[in-house]
Amino acid sequence: MQAGRGGKRCRCVLLLRLRRSGGAIPGCCSGLGAKTGYWGLNEVPEGIVKAFRDRERVIGGQKLALTEIVEFLLDISSSQCTFICIDALDKCLVGYRVKLLDSLNQILQKSPGARIFLTGRAHIQGKVDKHLAGRAATISIAPSEDDITIFLRARLKEDTMPDAMDESLEEGIMRNFPETVSEMYVGSVDSYKNASNCVLKDIVSRFLLVFLSIEAILEETTIYQRRQRLRAMKDGLDLGGAYQAMLGRIRAQGGKKARLGMAVLMWISHSRRPLSVDEMCHALAVQIGSQDLDSDDIPAISTLLGCCQGLVTMDKGASTLRLIHFTLQEYLCTRPVLFDRAHSTMAETCLVYLSSQRIKDLSADLPPNPRSTPFLEYSSLYWGAHMQMEPSDRAKTFALQLLGHFDSHISAKLLWESISRVLATGYAPTRGFSLRCTVSVISASLMLQIP
Repeated sequence: MQAGRGGKRCRCVLLLRLRRSGGAIPGCCSGLGAKTGYWGLNEVPEGIVKAFRDRERVIGGQKLALTEIVEFLLDISSSQCTFICIDALDKCLVGYRVKLLDSLNQILQKSPGARIFLTGRAHIQGKVDKHLAGRAATISIAPSEDDITIFLRARLKEDTMPDAMDESLEEGIMRNFPETVSEMYVGSVDSYKNASNCVLKDIVSRFLLVFLSIEAILEETTIYQRRQRLRAMKDGLDLGGAYQAMLGRIRAQGGKKARLGMAVLMWISHSRRPLSVDEMCHALAVQIGSQDLDSDDIPAISTLLGCCQGLVTMDKGASTLRLIHFTLQEYLCTRPVLFDRAHSTMAETCLVYLSSQRIKDLSADLPPNPRSTPFLEYSSLYWGAHMQMEPSDRAKTFALQLLGHFDSHISAKLLWESISRVLATGYAPTRGFSLRCTVSVISASLMLQIP
């Protein structure tokens, strides 16, 4: 194995596999014993062995401090060319990930012979570039059909309930599973333009779907139940358990990340048409009760994707966000308990956006700039549709404020232009718009008893 310049031979490889659970930063590196592999060393350095043995003597065990881990890695990499390989960096909790990346940067600065190889999903690339000072080279890796087969075989070997598996069931999984998931996934690609731009992300998302589905099967406790689950998946009926587990991962982030991830899923699954990336970011920046939109409070697309834990992907060709699978749309829309009054929340968001100072300052006589106000069109055309589906007292209050000066508001101009185009051509000026949307605005006005 060659590494570095001048054909220097690599003499040591350290492999760290990160685990999602863990309390301290060594928790994200807690595998530095049981989950670490060493190659090229005649023996594990005595300092590392002693440190672990000392921790084992503590009641309940004790993990190494991050500073100790860094010192050990520096000691090894300073004397010989060393590769440090870290798998699944995206599974490391965000706060710990930052500290880990800063520590790796410290190793690179102090040990010129060190080389670091990281794996992780694409949404963490920006953070890696930032904390490693732009020295990271990126290679996109997508799983092939053979990789899916290899993964399934390996996962079946790790089955913790082997008595709930027999040869015929295992053969059925290996024979039908990859093909079934591939067939189920076709719909989500064909429904969008420029599907060729989505091929890589579709393959990765399909692999995620395979992972979720096999986990759902192996959660069952009898051969019969597993066979029934497999049969349901073949019919495209049962991915609920898989999606429930993924939503659990989103909620486990806690705080604003969890709320942001669920908000993205709400907007994608309940919007009247696919939202562009800019529309989504601006919609999520709207704060109920605020008089204006703060540009510094608009979340980055990388943040949104990270908070969604792999359930959302970006179609770069159409510049829209979408769910990884069409059955996820059905799952989210048929479980209103997942979102607290989704349509009323969306109506309120649209109305607050239209009442913000930056929108009120726009002249109805001049065309709006989509770059500075990307959420204007959607808010103008669809607030009534969302309000009609799920009215709320707060939405009514916001609508009264808007309709009080609607004649001079730019949203009235956008709505009228859309109506005119539909009447003149029979075609909607924007995807998903129809005269029904106009009727929704009129209905909302009548609901509010506006003459």
